[in-house]
Amino acid sequence: MPLALRHEIFGIPIDEISREQVRERFLVALTDGGALFVATPNPEFIVRARRDTAFARVLKSVDLSLPDGIGLRYASAALFGRPLVERVTGVMAFEDLLELCTVEKKKLLILGLESNERRALAVLNIRRAYPELDVEVLDPGFIDPVTPYLPEVHAEQVRAMAPDVVAVALAFGKQEIIAADLVANFPTVKIAIGIGGTVDRWADPSLAAAPAWQRRGFEWLWRLGREPWRYQRIYRAIVVFPFIVAVEAARSRGFFRASADVWRTLRQDFLSR
Repeated sequence: MPLALRHEIFGIPIDEISREQVRERFLVALTDGGALFVATPNPEFIVRARRDTAFARVLKSVDLSLPDGIGLRYASAALFGRPLVERVTGVMAFEDLLELCTVEKKKLLILGLESNERRALAVLNIRRAYPELDVEVLDPGFIDPVTPYLPEVHAEQVRAMAPDVVAVALAFGKQEIIAADLVANFPTVKIAIGIGGTVDRWADPSLAAAPAWQRRGFEWLWRLGREPWRYQRIYRAIVVFPFIVAVEAARSRGFFRASADVWRTLRQDFLSR
């Protein structure tokens, strides 16, 4: 099923695709064969990929690259003259996978959950929300960020479980490399996706920003208020990323032209949502 459009933002592919199209891609992979390595880039991914060649390489190999961060919408406006039409977040994608796995009777493996109270609560809430879902959990322990692959003992456990979908809940970077490896080397795995902080929201729904904040892209401010220790990650997303976009947009399109397109997008978001 072809994608409507694939952009590249600093060499990293970003698919312009609706949530409904994403669900269709998931359903095809689950029922008609094929396999999907899914990533959910946000501005922090782009900043990381500019200095981490291994991470950049795995993102470039993605089958489906969902625009998670609102900053990518504005970056598209600045760099290409048109914003991304729709934002499909990792939270949305994971919810759709939970529903599809339940309906299609497919097995889901959540890989990488730490043995702590919050993550245990997340799994409990998922099972309560989807009581008919066939879901298993495997905590592989610490994964070395230098060589972020599953130890063979855990790889054998995954093969024995034979999951159809694997949601990898590790730090971003590690989880994408492992997800790509799962799709390439584990025949039963039809979809592998990194879900990172999505699991935290299942544990504590208050971490999800209010709908009005989400519509305007202010999740970062909500999250900063709830978890101020994340300030370095948020700084990279809302300061470093816009700066490198502004420099590139001014160089390639001209400062005033790019600024006008971003301003038009901002007005559209605040007046029409």
